[in-house]
Amino acid sequence: QMDVNFKAPFFLAQAFAKNFQKGAVINMLDTDIVSSHGSHFAYLLSKKALAEFTTMAARELGPNMRVNGVCPGPMLPAYADDVAYMAKLPTVLPLRAIATVQQAVEACAYLARAAAVTGQLIFVDGGQHVL
Repeated sequence: QMDVNFKAPFFLAQAFAKNFQKGAVINMLDTDIVSSHGSHFAYLLSKKALAEFTTMAARELGPNMRVNGVCPGPMLPAYADDVAYMAKLPTVLPLRAIATVQQAVEACAYLARAAAVTGQLIFVDGGQHVL
């Protein structure tokens, strides 16, 4: 989990900044970074580390590099058992809807072109992170 979810984005951002000196990095996080519970300890820890890296890198790599993150919530069932969970989830979310993959893509597109935005984490989760 640490290799895929933290080390790879860390080294890719580092290489990108070194080779291009200007641009935008968008890290893919998870809405659950705001909590400390769940059954996926290593996964959550790696995403929390990436979130902290995102804000630290924004400070360190500016002004030429912008670093932001998108924190999607559940969008698609990963397992057969998730179908019931995904059907119930909208009933408890503040926006009463699960975010779509397209909405996460739109958040990334916004961050790619928003020249005055760095160090931000955008939650695309129907409000799940505030529960």
